[in-house]
Amino acid sequence: MQFIGFYLWNRNQKNDNQTKSSSVVMREMSKAKKIAGVISIPFIIAIGAGILYLIGGKLVIFDATTTVLSIVAMILMAMRMKEQWYLWIIVNVVSIYMWLSAYLLGNPDGIATLLMWIVFLLNSFYGLFKWKNTSYKI
Repeated sequence: MQFIGFYLWNRNQKNDNQTKSSSVVMREMSKAKKIAGVISIPFIIAIGAGILYLIGGKLVIFDATTTVLSIVAMILMAMRMKEQWYLWIIVNVVSIYMWLSAYLLGNPDGIATLLMWIVFLLNSFYGLFKWKNTSYKI
């Protein structure tokens, strides 16, 4: 996805002649696409959770949620959609819960990963803030 995102973002730059810099043009999903996502994503998460349950996974709902939302958020990121940040925030909050649970259940290795997800959450809030305040929207 990195190469696809790089290609799509490079093709959609807005140049600022005064500062001699460029920024990616941000997009926003239509109301219909937002509704379709809100309706379809829970079903996809349920299917993912069912598969994880069949193969003996733990915390299957949380694992399925982070996996499905990460894939959708990555696609939205490549497409330059603002809504990606909301999904990344959800992914990070769920991941923090999972790693905090692991740490509290006695996995001392979980603390480093827990801290990483906290930093990712802060980054997601910052990204959302920056994208909401940009003037390069279509």
